[in-house]
Amino acid sequence: MKPAESASLIGFVLDDRYAIVREIGRGGMGVVYEAEHTELAKHVAIKVLLDKYAEDDEAIVRFKREALAASRIGSPHIIDVSHIGTAPDGRPFVVMELLEGESLAALLKRTGPMDAARAVHIMRQVLRAVGSAHNKAIVHRDLKPDNIFIINRPEQDDFVKLLDFGISKFLDTGEFSIKTKLTTTGAVMGTPLYMAPEQAMGAPIAPSVDIYACGVMLYEMLGGRPPFADGNYNMIVAQLLTAKPPRLDDLRKKLPKQLVAAVHRALEKEPAARFATADAFLAALPADAPVDVATATPPPAKRSVLPMLAGAMVVLAGVAIGAAVMFARAPKPPPIPALPAPSPPPVPTVVPAASGVLEIKTVPANAQVKLDGRDAGATPIEVIVKPGRHQLHVEAAGYIGIDADQDVREGERTSATFALIAEPAPIAPVVTHAPPPIVKHAATPTPAPAPAPVGSATPQNPYDEPPPTLADPSAKPNPYGQP
Repeated sequence: MKPAESASLIGFVLDDRYAIVREIGRGGMGVVYEAEHTELAKHVAIKVLLDKYAEDDEAIVRFKREALAASRIGSPHIIDVSHIGTAPDGRPFVVMELLEGESLAALLKRTGPMDAARAVHIMRQVLRAVGSAHNKAIVHRDLKPDNIFIINRPEQDDFVKLLDFGISKFLDTGEFSIKTKLTTTGAVMGTPLYMAPEQAMGAPIAPSVDIYACGVMLYEMLGGRPPFADGNYNMIVAQLLTAKPPRLDDLRKKLPKQLVAAVHRALEKEPAARFATADAFLAALPADAPVDVATATPPPAKRSVLPMLAGAMVVLAGVAIGAAVMFARAPKPPPIPALPAPSPPPVPTVVPAASGVLEIKTVPANAQVKLDGRDAGATPIEVIVKPGRHQLHVEAAGYIGIDADQDVREGERTSATFALIAEPAPIAPVVTHAPPPIVKHAATPTPAPAPAPVGSATPQNPYDEPPPTLADPSAKPNPYGQP
């Protein structure tokens, strides 16, 4: 029996052995069911490609990539995949172990920042899974809390399973190196909050992007937020490329210095400055991070960012599922002009009914803001606006202007932070001077004038000047201005 298009598979038996019991959830590419093996009475999870991608070769390859990657790695911290098949309607499906628990994202949303011991315990397992993948020449490149699944086993709490290798990168050229548009150089794949700077710029993928993502996740587990979380996609990527992350020990006091140092090393802009391997990152974590319940809820996060990579110009263009980011180095910029002293921090504004509050900050402060084409004042400012999308223009003397759209929801406070980038140094005009005439040979001395005949009526003028020496017509001008 063949199910109707877009119909549920509940009640069908796949490959004569997997009886579909219920739907667990849906994602961007597939729907996940719980199924029972009819012979072994074992419950499994089955992920089936969505109908709309059934004829999309690229999506099918990406869908199967997850099964190939998980099978190749074989780590206890990576979800186990046991079978790949085809549903009666022609869609591919993957059989995986059935997990009971919650994602790290759901856990953080429910509990807030973790104590250091628990965060380190979870990250150690993530790094073991990532290290196993790298040893098999596989880069995940989409590590984020949604792809970290936490389960409680009888023998161990907070056991980690790493999910979703759908956009993973195979670094070798063996049988598992599926070449598609998803893995070509220049394609920006991943989630902006956890994306490494070089990944956002479309640079070739390397294991260092996973190291960076692990640093972001550990930062979030301890600090309650990712390093850069303000604004829309373009604003986040701009901060990612141009600003240092706020110090973790400013967000969360009394953290072990060794732990803070390890997190910030993983977040270095330059890949070579990060840990070379996942094992090196793991070894740098404290062996026994103390539990500090008193600081489990950190103070409000400081959202200021510091300029970095002076003279960088960021060009961002949004697309359907992400944005391609181009990054070019300009000539060495002039010293960043000093701006007037910033205004005092604004007093928090009460959000009135049927309105929202838009808080706008810049680094450095005191930049001029236009909101929907009207002057709104100098940063930092708070403006009461109607719910919806608003156009912002931010400018300051000596800096590149920024245009951005910002959505504001009714009854909520929205914060947008812009890192201003200094204008590149102007190129001095080249002034060309005509060279003096070049004499190929020394001129012959001009003979003295013959004496006037005796009795001449015209006396000799002692101030007569010799005729000018003419330049050799065959000589060429000297471009360096020296004869």
